[in-house]
Amino acid sequence: MVKPDLTLTPQDWMHDPDLIRLFAAIREAGGEARYVGGCVRDVLLGRAVHDIDMAVTLVPEDTQRALTVAGIKSVPTGLDFGTVTAVLASRTVEMTSLRRDVETDGRRAVVAYTTDWQEDALRRDFTINALYADQDGHVFDYYQGHADIIAKRLRFVGDPDTRLQEDVLRILRFFRFHAQLGFYPLETDGLAACTRNKNLLSTLSAERVAGEVMRLLKAENPIPALTAMRDGGFLTHWLPETQNIDTLSTLIALGNDPADWILRLASLCPSNPVGVTELAERLKLSGTDRARLQALADPITAPKDEISARRYIYSVGSNAARDRARLGLAQDGNIWQILSSQAEDWQPSSFPISGKDALALGLESGPDMGRMLKDIEAHWIGSDFTLSRAALIDMLKEKIEGRS
Repeated sequence: MVKPDLTLTPQDWMHDPDLIRLFAAIREAGGEARYVGGCVRDVLLGRAVHDIDMAVTLVPEDTQRALTVAGIKSVPTGLDFGTVTAVLASRTVEMTSLRRDVETDGRRAVVAYTTDWQEDALRRDFTINALYADQDGHVFDYYQGHADIIAKRLRFVGDPDTRLQEDVLRILRFFRFHAQLGFYPLETDGLAACTRNKNLLSTLSAERVAGEVMRLLKAENPIPALTAMRDGGFLTHWLPETQNIDTLSTLIALGNDPADWILRLASLCPSNPVGVTELAERLKLSGTDRARLQALADPITAPKDEISARRYIYSVGSNAARDRARLGLAQDGNIWQILSSQAEDWQPSSFPISGKDALALGLESGPDMGRMLKDIEAHWIGSDFTLSRAALIDMLKEKIEGRS
């Protein structure tokens, strides 16, 4: 139903000429477009809007044709699910045809298109995401999503078990949205349905699970949701390593950047390189994320003084040392403060000499050169990085002359 007394607070992005062109393109093709989901929800919550999505009454092929006629580039990013992405100068907008589910297996759905907005709203996950707004910001609320926003309540649209069996990922989304939006305590009917269906979590793909884990850990305060997931057995299949929630809580209290979800994930796991490797494989993490997680799982002793700390920083690099210090402070406290301070205040220099210098002194490339340079580098490190380039060159000359 239309809520004529509910209109979005004017937003700068609603006046974007490119978005106005999108509405006009769909309208001129005989359809109707509305903003949908997160962008409407976040305006009502007073949160920043990052992604803008639209729902349209046209079938996807007609949506694409309408955009082409209007001179707007489009990409068929999800035609099987009714989605066409409009590529605008300032952003991309996913435009999805109104749908109803014909058949679902918990991972994917066979859909049919409709022009019934309430039917489309029924297949969405939560009431707060089943909100639509027209070009002027008038809100269409079919399942009391606005009331749930006011109450800070995360409620499934319709029957929770049905929604979960349509898409099992919604179990993880239930916890993730509670964390992201700070809606606590967990909604009881939804939690009970998630509990009844949690055995289906093992049917999900690693990529979809990893995406939800990342978003959950990026929340400002994921602790209550993660605790409920652990205690309720929701992490048994995908994240059985998750043990150290108190460590994560400490890490967050120390000022961890929410975007740094890999460091947060590392804080949840024991220092067990084998277990972390299995976790990275299970979640199909990228090579970069996998390497960082594995490095953080290697058990090391906290440097006992500033010299030892600087040697460690030089060996692994500033970023990795900073990671290790932050994780160490969360795990074991102030014994990591020396490394933390040095990682913030001291920047390692590059070794002042290279193979070019050895070549200039008449040494041929090969294993001997490598061994000599390594030996001299060890002296430089042993001097706490104070030996000058000139002194190192003299040392290299002596080594070369000593070979003759």
